Amino acid sequence: MSYCFLYNPSSNRNRSYNSFLKLKELTADWRDTRFISTESRLHLKSEAKKAALRYDTVVACGGDGTVRDVAVALLKSEANLGVIPLGSGNDFSKSIGLDKDLERSVEVLKRRKTRYISVGKCNDFHFINTLGFGFDGQTNRYAMASKVRFGSLRYALSALKANFLRSPFKVNISIDGTLLDESDWIMITAANGRVEGGNFVIAQDANPFDELLRIVMIRSISKGLLPFLLPLFLIGKQEWLPYYECRKAKKAFLEFNRPVYIHTDGEQITSNDTKFDITLYPKSLEVICR
Repeated sequence: MSYCFLYNPSSNRNRSYNSFLKLKELTADWRDTRFISTESRLHLKSEAKKAALRYDTVVACGGDGTVRDVAVALLKSEANLGVIPLGSGNDFSKSIGLDKDLERSVEVLKRRKTRYISVGKCNDFHFINTLGFGFDGQTNRYAMASKVRFGSLRYALSALKANFLRSPFKVNISIDGTLLDESDWIMITAANGRVEGGNFVIAQDANPFDELLRIVMIRSISKGLLPFLLPLFLIGKQEWLPYYECRKAKKAFLEFNRPVYIHTDGEQITSNDTKFDITLYPKSLEVICR
């Protein structure tokens, strides 16, 4: 079997290089391998597409954004996706049974157990873990700019900042053709995975294998109350909240009354669009998982 390892040097805020060197040591006796250190997202996508034509497995070495970009490049190819989690959150990696232990991740690659995952698309961009609007996207924006090193702490502090700067919005929501009652919301998230922001459980039973999204909706909450409710997301008990609603879906359509903050797999999306067509494409990509 042949492997091409694509490494993003900016993963985990440029702190992943030593892990990458160790990865090369752990795979030194593997046959037919290649390591490429990418210079930009454009370079990463280009190399991933070329690697898909030559190698059995293309391995994304980085965080969720890196994994998503490589995954999208492999769509409609015969190559499968491998993952070495080197980011700060590594949320998608958790859904396929991986953690930050480098040696365990390498062993998973060697065993080559594969499953097919679904991939989401919204307008002209893709996601493999979560797509967030409103409070979710705003929190992500502040987290990306934060100097706090630890991922979950950075996300929690950014959520507190977003809480006091947020404003509710109105949105028409259609889930698999059913129109929901209009309400004031602070956050809408399409979840293909269970966690985001490191350890925050966004949808308890979400996973990329079951061919269904979880559309998570949070109604307007008092800014003074929300900080006391955030710990419920760390222990996976957010369903206790009367403000929280989660529905399974294959498709969703959102029409906001104004532009909102957006992220896809932890990457900010700059858009003035207010209409979003979300579709989950089942069994889109074969992935090596634990």
